[in-house]
Amino acid sequence: MLLSADRRLRRQSGALIYNVSQFVSDQTGLQKGDVILQINNVAIRSAEDAARVINSMGGRSYLRVVVS
Repeated sequence: MLLSADRRLRRQSGALIYNVSQFVSDQTGLQKGDVILQINNVAIRSAEDAARVINSMGGRSYLRVVVS
């Protein structure tokens, strides 16, 4: 079963935020159940994509994150 079907998500791609601390949620607005669609104008199709883009920044810059 696809994660999207199991979680009743509308999208087939993206990185599901499965868990987020209250601190991070308060600072970023991200919440459990959000799906990351883009980071810095790069399409995100999986959690691996999200990790790759975030790691490539090396903490040097702000991230522009588009979520659903």
